Amino acid sequence: MGAFVGRYANRISNGCIPLAGVVYTLTLNDVSTVPAAPRRNTLHAGKRGSRFIPFAAVQRSPRSVPMSIRFRDGEEGFPGDLMVRVVYALMDDDELV
Repeated sequence: MGAFVGRYANRISNGCIPLAGVVYTLTLNDVSTVPAAPRRNTLHAGKRGSRFIPFAAVQRSPRSVPMSIRFRDGEEGFPGDLMVRVVYALMDDDELV
């Protein structure tokens, strides 16, 4: 149905973010040295974004599945721990939300 891309969706130019006076250097995973279109970016939270990692999932009802993942401080260069939780649910009209 789609992927959860991680801490960040889109590109971070040059793989650097300033935060509270500190510059964090992130993993570059969108790099090209083609003269017509050079780029050095962190794309969708780096090489090990959550789209490549299985979430912990426990079905608690017949119609929904909560899933979670924890990103640790320093993963892909990002500061701080981050806990992500998402729930897929099937509604009465067969809509997936």
